[in-house]
Amino acid sequence: MMKKELLEKAREEIKKEMDEVGFIDDSDNTDRFLDNLAEQLTETEQEEDELLYLIKNEIMIEYNKISSVNDAGDYAGCYYKDIKDAIKWANNWQEQNIFEAHKEFVETYCIDVTLEQFAEAYEVDVEDYLED
Repeated sequence: MMKKELLEKAREEIKKEMDEVGFIDDSDNTDRFLDNLAEQLTETEQEEDELLYLIKNEIMIEYNKISSVNDAGDYAGCYYKDIKDAIKWANNWQEQNIFEAHKEFVETYCIDVTLEQFAEAYEVDVEDYLED
């Protein structure tokens, strides 16, 4: 297949994934969607590397991206359509209270998101978490 055709096929699959999930995880130690896609669409490792480079530099620039690196040097990041999807990807709420999770999200990713927006991404009402 020609590079242009491969890129269009990749674009369709990426759009489908974004519509279904809302984000594409690009973290270390995950089953990376983009790597798998490039592998599926190509026959050699060199073609795969070239296609992955083109995907990241021509298609993924249309999406937002957040990332962080922890103290151990592990990279975590994703491409996303809107902020709700980024919040859902980070998925750090269940481990702690919603106020701490919101603060951690803002500090980790330097995205100024309100507590209400954060709660809305998880489809909960902040009022339910305020102490009487």
